[in-house]
Amino acid sequence: MVNGYAGKLLRIFLDEKKGKEENLNFDDLRNYIGGVGYGAKLLYDELKEGIDPLSPKNKLIFATSPLTMNTVPGGGSIELCFKSPLTNGWGESRCGGDFGPEVRKAGYDFIIIEGKADQPVYLVINDRKVSIKPADHLKGKTVTEKIEKIKNYLGDSDFKVMCIGPGGENLVKYATVMFEGRAAGRCGAGAVMGSKNLLAIAVKGTNKITPAQPEEFKKAVRMAMKVVKENPNTTAFKERGTIGDMPGIDVEGDFPTKNWQSNSWGKGEEIYNYFSHNNLIKNNMCYQGCPIACGRIVQVKNGQYKTPVHEGAEYESIAALTAFVLNENVDAAINCTYLCNEYGIDTISVGASIAFAMECFEKGILNQNDVDGLDLTWGNAEVLPILVKKIALRDGIGSLLADGVKQAAQKLGNGSEEFAIHG
Repeated sequence: MVNGYAGKLLRIFLDEKKGKEENLNFDDLRNYIGGVGYGAKLLYDELKEGIDPLSPKNKLIFATSPLTMNTVPGGGSIELCFKSPLTNGWGESRCGGDFGPEVRKAGYDFIIIEGKADQPVYLVINDRKVSIKPADHLKGKTVTEKIEKIKNYLGDSDFKVMCIGPGGENLVKYATVMFEGRAAGRCGAGAVMGSKNLLAIAVKGTNKITPAQPEEFKKAVRMAMKVVKENPNTTAFKERGTIGDMPGIDVEGDFPTKNWQSNSWGKGEEIYNYFSHNNLIKNNMCYQGCPIACGRIVQVKNGQYKTPVHEGAEYESIAALTAFVLNENVDAAINCTYLCNEYGIDTISVGASIAFAMECFEKGILNQNDVDGLDLTWGNAEVLPILVKKIALRDGIGSLLADGVKQAAQKLGNGSEEFAIHG
């Protein structure tokens, strides 16, 4: 082992239900260090050109780096690298939390998932002891239900669990991988995982990663913490969260509205103030070691959009389900973000897909028969949670929207491509 690295890569062959340890290539590490750089190198070397992203030939790489540890500011992140089913190109998604550091403590810097299991399974890693277990009992369960069942079965709450929801199982092309309240949300990693019949990974480790120069490293971490804490943006995020940017972004004209028909709405401050007074339960939530602590614990306390207490209400998620669809009901938006996390689908892509459908409805490209009798009029808050569930389950109009805006427009035609806004 080289200082700063666990020194091992774990490769999982799902079709054979076995794992294999490999030593890292330290010549490559000198060039790419770790994380998404080394993950991209692995993916480029190992994937054949032109593969279907949802075929067993795709690979899903969980990548850490020498700074993936809870003592480093921002060091809780883990990168997922894969070929995206949404774009058919490079797929990358990142998530903060405790899972990345736990992978390293379990003895690995990278995990590569390849092949496809012949039945639903989940992976357990306990200090370099690897097992693949049947997961038929987890199929169709929400993210919270999966995590609870796995931890109860393992009898150890110290396991860190990541999983997909029904959206990943149903191959929604922007399905997420969920890390106990945090999401690797972009590009459809959850669909890739679902295509492999892998529903979850539970990991626990007790090993320590030792820097080459421990005292110098501690000094550098203290300096980095000081710089981050003294940055005025840190204070703003700590006090208001990312959703606190909404009023200013709206005024500046950087607030996508009505499927990009406008760049401001004039309601950003109103939305933020309602949220602060009615939905905010607790400020400054984050994983150990992060000095920014922009996370929020939220709840819709009463009414038809009532939710449990949960982590959520990030700026882009709420913006996608308010301004982007002209929805003024903040409770409905928070309910939808909660549902997205439970079903394991990307809040931003959900908002974009619904906004596209609403514009199609407005222009007569979709009629009420096409959308299961629903009213997709701009600003109709009541239809939003219904559409979230339909997308996750690929039910009716949800199946069209589950493929993303670009592919939905290609199927619909009739000029819808002109307002199908996508990356």
